[in-house]
Amino acid sequence: MAFVRPAKQPGSLGDLLGERRRGEELRELLRNASRIAAGVGPRELRVRGGATGIVQGRHRSRGAGASTEFYEFRPYSVGDDAGRIDWKVYARSDRLYLRRFAAETRQTVGLAIDCSPSMLFRGLGPAAKDKPSKLEVALAMATAFGLITLRSGDRVAGIVSDPQRDKARVEIPALSGLGSLAELGGRMVEGAQIPGTRTARRRQPINADGLRDTLRSVAQLS
Repeated sequence: MAFVRPAKQPGSLGDLLGERRRGEELRELLRNASRIAAGVGPRELRVRGGATGIVQGRHRSRGAGASTEFYEFRPYSVGDDAGRIDWKVYARSDRLYLRRFAAETRQTVGLAIDCSPSMLFRGLGPAAKDKPSKLEVALAMATAFGLITLRSGDRVAGIVSDPQRDKARVEIPALSGLGSLAELGGRMVEGAQIPGTRTARRRQPINADGLRDTLRSVAQLS
């Protein structure tokens, strides 16, 4: 982890209560994310202009591969697989051409969630304390988007961080499959603790390029 929590004795009452509280927060987050995803409907991700990933999946790639969707003809060269020669084209043109097919690839969707202290804002007025904070809403929406991504057969990665504090961050490695939804939610819950940590409150030099660095880091996780 990038930020430090006070050390506790293993098996202490504080550990047990903390684990129970995080478990409740995780279940609530997953329930909210499921409701948001259900409201969006049975949608799937579509990539404009073709995907660039190398992991096999559903999206059409910008290159040729072994799927069943026709991509282009290419003149035959010595050493090419003769099984890909299009004999109908040969009968018409007296030239050997190969049929190439579009590869399908699986994309990694990157999430960047701001958890700076300002995200703890709940609104104004007496009723504000009963409203979810901006951070809680952001985490639920990000988890819902992650759910839709995993359900579509793609991968999800991301970073929950305070962009202006380099060490206040939790990384989400590239996850795939609905079975990894709990891990995604667990990382979100962990990131929600950042605004209340000493690292986030301590006076540190402001990183003016924090958002740019965060987005670059998300891209590297894929």
